[in-house]
Amino acid sequence: MARLFYHKPQFAILDECTSAVSMDVEDSMYSYCREANITLFTVSHRRSLWKHHE
Repeated sequence: MARLFYHKPQFAILDECTSAVSMDVEDSMYSYCREANITLFTVSHRRSLWKHHE
């Protein structure tokens, strides 16, 4: 995720990237990506991520 925040690509494919962080941190990370206009393709088992995707 640090590379994602530094390079700010147009899109990113994330595979279980938030499995080791709390839901508060997860929300902050995904909110930042939205503000930075980074399109995300996410692979995860957490339903809490659904709200960050259309």
